Amino acid sequence: MGYFSEPNITRPYELLEYANVTTDGAFGATIILCVAVISFVALYRSGWKPAFMGASFITGLTAILLKLVEAVNDAVLYITIFAILGSLAGVLWKTRYT
Repeated sequence: MGYFSEPNITRPYELLEYANVTTDGAFGATIILCVAVISFVALYRSGWKPAFMGASFITGLTAILLKLVEAVNDAVLYITIFAILGSLAGVLWKTRYT
C-alpha cells in the first residue's frame, strides 16, 4: 500500500490505517507495546506473575483486533500469542509445583 497523497479519513479505522501506512507499520506495534506496559502497571498490585498474565491477555486481544484491520503484522501477533502461552505456563507451573 502506498502513501496517501491527500487522505480522506471519514471512519476511525481509516485514521489507524493512515497512521500505520505513513509510519511504515510501526504505529500498530507501538500501540501494542503501550497497551502492554499500561496494563502491566495497572495490574502490578497483585504481583508480577498475575500482572504479566493479565497484561499479556489484554495485549493479545488488542493484537487480534488490530490484526483484523491490518494494523499489525503477523510477527507482532505471534509474539503476543507466545506471551500469553508463556504466562499461562508460568501460572500453571506455579499452581502445580508449589
